Amino acid sequence: MKKTLLTPLFALALGGCIDTGNLLQTAPGVGEYYTLDSERLILCQGQSNQCHRLSVIVSERRFLTPVENAYGSRISGPNYPLQLARTLITPPGGEYEAEPIGDSGRYYRLPVNRQTDAAWQALSNAFESIYNTQ
Repeated sequence: MKKTLLTPLFALALGGCIDTGNLLQTAPGVGEYYTLDSERLILCQGQSNQCHRLSVIVSERRFLTPVENAYGSRISGPNYPLQLARTLITPPGGEYEAEPIGDSGRYYRLPVNRQTDAAWQALSNAFESIYNTQ
């Protein structure tokens, strides 16, 4: 009886050791482009659900400095998230072109590069700073 019970428990214990970290990497576009929802002001990695709201930058504007350095332009208020979205869609130095997705003008595909990575990292840092309770 004990052996019969231990086998499924052992299998469950090993199942917890399976690395699922690569599942996100298989989502279309991850590592290739970012998707910006210009209406809801959300930036996502490719077509994954790994996303950040641009609004997190409002209370953590200190993380905008690397973005401003990467784009060579200040991101100013009063609406920091909207200004950041405009910068992502139309980079001041013309480093890349945001590609509209569909006809609505709501979604944009942004390349993965030094500028967009700086924006993603700033949003990640702001999110962690606000919500990390450790």
